[in-house]
Amino acid sequence: DWRVLWPPAHRGVEPGNDASIVIELRGAPGCGDCLSMLALGDLGADAQRRLAAASTLAPVDVVKVSHHGSPDQHEPLYTELGAPIALIGVGADNSFGHPAPGLLAVLDAAGSTVVRSDTHGLALLAPDAQGGGALRLWTERGSVGPPR
Repeated sequence: DWRVLWPPAHRGVEPGNDASIVIELRGAPGCGDCLSMLALGDLGADAQRRLAAASTLAPVDVVKVSHHGSPDQHEPLYTELGAPIALIGVGADNSFGHPAPGLLAVLDAAGSTVVRSDTHGLALLAPDAQGGGALRLWTERGSVGPPR
């Protein structure tokens, strides 16, 4: 099951990063091993605060980190989501300094294993065959450790 959480239906969002789409993915009823994910688009901290205030958010297995891991983040959102996996799509040698070291520390404190496209390349994630909610993670460029 999926639902679009952002932008708000009533608009009120200027064109740009804060108008990007946020999608929540959850397993359909009865799918005990399905993964859940929140893809945060490119929202900045203010839009993330508004999203958190307007939506009922629950912990997820995977969070797609907003805006390539820029420092413009509402840090409590990542703690609330408690995702074992945090995906950051970011170009190698980007000139913006993404992902921000402070955000990486927040994700670490939230218990997230960070998977970055610039250092890990392609990443594949699946429920562990043993079940019990465990996850299996494979990356193109080496290990990032087991998901927490």
